[in-house]
Amino acid sequence: MISNNHISLNSINGIRISRFLFCLMSVFSFAVILRNPDVAIKYMTDGLSLCANTVIPSLFPFMAISELLVASGIGKLIGKVFAVPMRFLFGISGAASCAFILGVFCGFPVGAKTAVSLYDRGEVSRSEFERVLTFSNIPGSAFLSSTVGVSLFADKSIGNAMFASVFISALIIGFFGKFIYKYSKNAAEPFIDTSSTTSQERRFEIKEFTNSISHAAQSMLTVCAFVVFFSAFVGVFENLLASLSLPDTSKALAFGLFEITAGVSRAAALADRQTALLLCAFICGWSGLSVHFQIMSVCTDKNRGISFVPYFLSKLIQGFLCTAIIYIYIRFIDPSILLSTPTVDANASFFPPVSYIVAVNVIFLLTLLAICASGIKNKRQKTAA
Repeated sequence: MISNNHISLNSINGIRISRFLFCLMSVFSFAVILRNPDVAIKYMTDGLSLCANTVIPSLFPFMAISELLVASGIGKLIGKVFAVPMRFLFGISGAASCAFILGVFCGFPVGAKTAVSLYDRGEVSRSEFERVLTFSNIPGSAFLSSTVGVSLFADKSIGNAMFASVFISALIIGFFGKFIYKYSKNAAEPFIDTSSTTSQERRFEIKEFTNSISHAAQSMLTVCAFVVFFSAFVGVFENLLASLSLPDTSKALAFGLFEITAGVSRAAALADRQTALLLCAFICGWSGLSVHFQIMSVCTDKNRGISFVPYFLSKLIQGFLCTAIIYIYIRFIDPSILLSTPTVDANASFFPPVSYIVAVNVIFLLTLLAICASGIKNKRQKTAA
C-alpha cells in the first residue's frame, strides 16, 4: 500500500514538474515574440519559404512512401526478411525493422511515422513502438552530407562522418536497449485503429492509397507548423541573446537545444575547428526540441498512451555518443580535417541538391506503380477465386 502511494505521489510530482516547465517555456516564448514581433514575422516568412522550397519536396515523398509500404503489406514482407537480425541486434520483432530502415536512411520524422502506422495496424506492440522511437529517428544523410558537410564545413567527408556518428550511436542505443526492454511478442497490447479497416484480412485497395497520401499530408502540415514556429522563436531568441555577453559556444549550444539547423549553422561558424565539429556532433545527435515536438505530435494524435521518457533520454545520450565518436574520428582516423578552412554561412539552411529531390520522386513513383500492380493482381486472384 505504501509502495502504491509512493508511486502515485511520484507520478503526480512528475506531472506537476512537466506542466511547470511547459508553462515556463510557453510564457518565455510569448514574451520574446511579443517583444520583437517584427523579427518574429520576418523569421516566420523565412520558415514558410523553407517549408515550400526544401522541407516539403525532400520529406513528403518519403512520408507518403512509408505509409504506402505499411498499407500495402510490403512492410510486413520486409519484417519477415529482417526478423532474425532485428531480434538479435535490438530485441524487437521483424515488423519494426521497416520503421528502423526508413527512419535511418530517410531521416526524421519518417521513422516515427512508419512506427505509428505499424502500431495503428496492430503489427507492433506499444513497448516495441516506444523502443523503436529511441533509435530510428536521426538526421537524414542528405541533410548531413549537403548542409553540414558541404555548405557549412566545405568538406563532404565531414558530413559523411556526422552521418556515421548518428548511425553508429543509434545502433548502440538500440543494441543496449534490448537488455533494458526484453523482447516479448506480447509485451503489450497493440493499439488497433478501428477507423482504418474492419476486414479480418487487410487487402490493399485504392482507398489505402488515398488514405496514405492524406495521412502523409496531415503529418507534413504538422511538421511545417513546427518549422515555422521554431523559425520565429529562434529568430527572436537570437535577437535576445545578441544583447547578452555570452560566448559564441554557449549561443550555438542554446540554438542547438531548440532547433538543429540553427544550431549546426552557428556551431560551424565557431573559430575553433575542433569545438565546432564536436558541438555540431552533439547537436546532430540531440536533434533539437523542434524535431522532438514534431515526432511527439505525429505519435500522439489518437491518444495512444505511449511514454516519451525513453525517447528523450536516448536522444540526450545520443548527443554525447556522437560527440565521442567524432572526437575519436578527428583524433585517430582523420586529424587533417582540423587543418582545412571551412566556408561557413551562419544562416545556412537545408537545401538538398536537385538530383536528390529527383531521386526521391522517382522512388515514390516506382513504389506507387509496384503497389498498384500488387493491388490489381490481388483483385484478379480474388475474382478468379
